[in-house]
Amino acid sequence: MRTISTDRPRRRRAPALLLAGLLAAGCGMPDDPADVTSPADAVDEDTFVAVFVALRRAAASAPTDEAFARDRDRILGERGVTEPDLERFIDDHAEDVQYLSEVWDRIDRTLRGELDANGDPVQVPDADLEGDGGSS
Repeated sequence: MRTISTDRPRRRRAPALLLAGLLAAGCGMPDDPADVTSPADAVDEDTFVAVFVALRRAAASAPTDEAFARDRDRILGERGVTEPDLERFIDDHAEDVQYLSEVWDRIDRTLRGELDANGDPVQVPDADLEGDGGSS
């Protein structure tokens, strides 16, 4: 009988699976060793979130897989990020499930319009402050 290990939370694999799904076309180890990042070149959280939000939006709006592949390449190129850079960000933080959960929450909240590109809460005008609020 096969047992399931409990020392590696299943949830930890979800971010990697999501990234793999979005980057599936052309994913894998780079052919050119120059494409491998060093720790000094590692993607920071803000860049990872911005790129991932852009990739998710592109995936949602692309009419075909080919269109998404073109959008993906453009997004990565514009930001100077490679697929291995994004994979490395996840790998570098794989042991910190809480941190990765917060990063994915930030991505989700940005996609839902709750956070701006800098990760700051979007200010929604209070209905009572617009207009005269019923007073003279």
